[in-house]
Amino acid sequence: MKMSTELFGRLSARAIEIDPDFPVYAGNRWISRESDDDAELMSNARAVSLVLNMGRSAIQICYREQILYGFVGFDVENISEGLTPVDTTPGLFAIGIIEGDIQPIATPSQIRDIVEDQSHLIDGYSGHQLSQILPLFPPIIFYTSNSNYDFLKDIERAVGSVLVRNPRPLPLALASSTAQHLIELFEAGPSTVPFRLPLQGIVSFNWQALFLELYRAIEQLYSVPKLRVLIEDLNYIHSVRELARLIETSLSWRPKEEEALTNLLAGLEPSLCGQVVRALKRTQDQEPKHTPENAARKIYGLRNDCVHFRPATEQVSFSAGQWNDIISIMTVCVKELYDIYGDVFQLPNPIKTQPLQAQL
Repeated sequence: MKMSTELFGRLSARAIEIDPDFPVYAGNRWISRESDDDAELMSNARAVSLVLNMGRSAIQICYREQILYGFVGFDVENISEGLTPVDTTPGLFAIGIIEGDIQPIATPSQIRDIVEDQSHLIDGYSGHQLSQILPLFPPIIFYTSNSNYDFLKDIERAVGSVLVRNPRPLPLALASSTAQHLIELFEAGPSTVPFRLPLQGIVSFNWQALFLELYRAIEQLYSVPKLRVLIEDLNYIHSVRELARLIETSLSWRPKEEEALTNLLAGLEPSLCGQVVRALKRTQDQEPKHTPENAARKIYGLRNDCVHFRPATEQVSFSAGQWNDIISIMTVCVKELYDIYGDVFQLPNPIKTQPLQAQL
């Protein structure tokens, strides 16, 4: 009843916002129950929402062992593997509207037609039919997820996958090869990747923003090559992430960025450094050697030109094709680096699990 009250309250608020003279109708209203299971879902499910841009949002609904998704404002033609459409029920609809903070799109006259003569004060009233309420809000498409697909347990990964598989409404013109690399990151990348960052990037309106979000994902790992050695020497039982946080907050130390990036890239296949150098080439000058040092210099240089706006800063000017090449190789680097360093960064040291005295 609480969700229904809030849902109809939004309709009244919408009507009054447009027409201050809109009457306040007495009585309680709700959507007719479909089944006991659906009513229990409405009462007991847990929901997480993710608001994107341009009227798009997603809701993850967890109920018992099931995970469902509701998508608002998505142009879905190619759904991610592991998602299956389900019919909209009163419970799913109410959760999607309330937890997703979805506002009505109806006019005052449409709302009046629905609420004026239907409430518990009217004999025989047993609730509104869902079909009466659906047109008053933006369309929500619901899917159930297959538990065998781990990426669907994370709303940011699931939304990223759906968006890249249906790129037509996205501001950036992703090439099919770029989209495929992003899909592989969202669907098959290590769980330690901060997926919020590439997700923010793909809904941005410029290529620099997407590049910088991928750069930030790599930047998080800068301390790993040096601190992974230190935690062994110190018999430190916690994660590199925790040690890096303590050192930075207590001593204001953090790695030199270009040097740290070089150390990370040195752990990748040499061919990937070559792809970085080629993708980020800006002039017709002779191409530098395909070394981790040169790859790091290219990435960090572009990062500085995107971030800073000084007279000495080079203006970033790439074609859409060049940006696609850059985003593709950056996405590959993020996935490969987290394959190598993600667990080391996030998880406690698996070897040093006892105090030093106990080990001795």
